[in-house]
Amino acid sequence: MSETESLQAKTVAILRKLLVAIAMAALFVLLGVFTSMGYRVHSISEVSFERHSMLGYADATFDCAMIFNPIVYPSYWAMNIGHISGRFSMIYVADAYSQHGDYSAPYWPPTPEGRYQTYILYLVTSNILPNLIFVFLLALTVEVIGKRELYIVVFAEMIGFAIGEIAGMVVGLTVGVALAWFIMSSPRARSLLRWARYDDNVPT
Repeated sequence: MSETESLQAKTVAILRKLLVAIAMAALFVLLGVFTSMGYRVHSISEVSFERHSMLGYADATFDCAMIFNPIVYPSYWAMNIGHISGRFSMIYVADAYSQHGDYSAPYWPPTPEGRYQTYILYLVTSNILPNLIFVFLLALTVEVIGKRELYIVVFAEMIGFAIGEIAGMVVGLTVGVALAWFIMSSPRARSLLRWARYDDNVPT
């Protein structure tokens, strides 16, 4: 292999690992934002919803108690808000506009229950960037060390959290580590999981 071909092969391999890390990080974050794998809501209730129809937004106040998955939301736990319970306020922009003659009226869900998901997403995404960076670095580390079996540990942890919150997370981690170790130590198991095999190692 010529020096140019070797350099191209190294570049392709690095880019492949980077793209896989980005894809896996995006998958983990999407699961963490839109499913119970990322958080569990214990209670939520609307306190007030003051509409400003001419301006197209409303001032919303609500009470919420919820817990976040430490793997997907590590910055929340680092800031001691991994388990929150309190009163929160937000600006609720109109979901849509309906035409009434020459006037476009803003539309919001008519009941508090219809607005709960927006309140939850507000809390979930209010500080999402540090968590996204952490998850990306986690996936990139897996790609760099060449052990994609470790993604099983993350998925098992997220499933465990969805089932039993922190206690379930511990069980999920234990199961995930055991399963990943079994796959890494068993050539037959590795051969069955082709996605975990690394044929894109950077050539030396």
